[in-house]
Amino acid sequence: MKNILIADDIEIFRMALKSYLNNENHTILEASDGLQAIEIIKNTKLDLILCDVNMPNATGNEVFHFLKSNQLNKATPFIFLTAFLDSIYVNQNEVECISKPITKAQIKKIVEKYL
Repeated sequence: MKNILIADDIEIFRMALKSYLNNENHTILEASDGLQAIEIIKNTKLDLILCDVNMPNATGNEVFHFLKSNQLNKATPFIFLTAFLDSIYVNQNEVECISKPITKAQIKKIVEKYL
């Protein structure tokens, strides 16, 4: 079983992603803001991170930069989730970015690719 972090300030979106992923029998951790995501990254070995770009207390970009400085999780695949796809932002960070709304098929593809 793999550990997956879903970081998004919109609860209904986290619930939808969690329902898509529960069928895969993974452990799902949730963060409703960037600081919660950072705390989870500090304390839990993760296998995949799905992170909103715009969140309170710390942005997705700040979470990503913290991740890269964290020895426990710096190699963990990190996927940005956003309603506003900005290719310059994505290329700057060299990470994958998925545009919301996200379908169950997209999540399945991500899981197959990274886990």
